[in-house]
Amino acid sequence: MQGFTLAEILITLVIIGVIAAFTIPTLINNTQKQEFVSGLKKSYSTFKTVTNQIIAEEGSALNWASLADNIYNLYKKHLSFAKECGGSTGCFTSGTKRLDNGEHYNNLDTDNSVRKLVLADGSQVAFLYIDSTCSDYGSGTNNRCAYLLT
Repeated sequence: MQGFTLAEILITLVIIGVIAAFTIPTLINNTQKQEFVSGLKKSYSTFKTVTNQIIAEEGSALNWASLADNIYNLYKKHLSFAKECGGSTGCFTSGTKRLDNGEHYNNLDTDNSVRKLVLADGSQVAFLYIDSTCSDYGSGTNNRCAYLLT
């Protein structure tokens, strides 16, 4: 009766281990990317729907300049959230990364001027106020009253 020697079995296990060491991190990374993209699509859809609801109630977003201080409250009214952080600290992940330029906001949790919500699905939203009249940032059509980060 012929069988495999212990050396042959060990060599086979080492080869399988090396292949797994190369493929498992790639699989995990791809899964994390897919989860991120899926979450981003869900957030986009949620905020698109909420924005449309606010527009139906408050008028065109172009008229929101006078409501810049209330943008947080406008969105909060329509979002399903698990925790309202407001300007307090201790409930928001630090090191949030912006999608448009990759810049990190390391002080979101400790910045009292930032209004924060932790949504029911676990995603985090920060409303960063620039200016209540939108006059101190940008120029022309690029004026911004607030940033929304997820």
